[in-house]
Amino acid sequence: MTDATSNRFDRLTLHYVGDDSQERAHFAQTALLVGHHCELYDSIDEIAVHKPYRGIIFLRDEPKHGGIQGLIKHLEREAIWLPVIAVGKMTDPQEIVSAVKAGALDFIILPVEADRLARCLTHNAVEAERIATIRRIKVHAKEKLDRLTPREAQVLELLSDGCSNKLMAREMGISPRTVEIHRANMMTKIGAANSASAMRLKLEAYER
Repeated sequence: MTDATSNRFDRLTLHYVGDDSQERAHFAQTALLVGHHCELYDSIDEIAVHKPYRGIIFLRDEPKHGGIQGLIKHLEREAIWLPVIAVGKMTDPQEIVSAVKAGALDFIILPVEADRLARCLTHNAVEAERIATIRRIKVHAKEKLDRLTPREAQVLELLSDGCSNKLMAREMGISPRTVEIHRANMMTKIGAANSASAMRLKLEAYER
């Protein structure tokens, strides 16, 4: 048998989310065997309370919680931007495809063995860092946009459509001067120096 620790790279913090205590314990022991620290959570709500800011999240594929797609969307709503690897007892190869389409880096079949975990982490190390950067930018952009009032958000939407202040005023049923006020407030709240940076922030928030 290959020594799993020989596949080890920099020590990571792995976050395992799943409601089966035995599966959680086994995963933590396996993570330790390959040289990584593991934090355990029994639900997506628990990890939302104790938001992690480094490492990789391992999500147990649980259909009752909307599957991997639903769980990843929940993480994004909670402003958790770490990369995700799905974990589950696969009975259909389509599950892997669905998990990856939902945004998971990989899919590990239970029970998670040391060699398989080490290979998975090594294989996905570079991509995990790239995904973490993209998701961090996306989450931070969304946090800024969430500060906007409905009117300010509408101004940004119309700005992205190429509308002038006059066209915005006509579309929104308000005066051009009021548009200017909403536009100035919007730019201040999201920290945009100009229209281009405001539109870029909007793209960052909604691009996959």
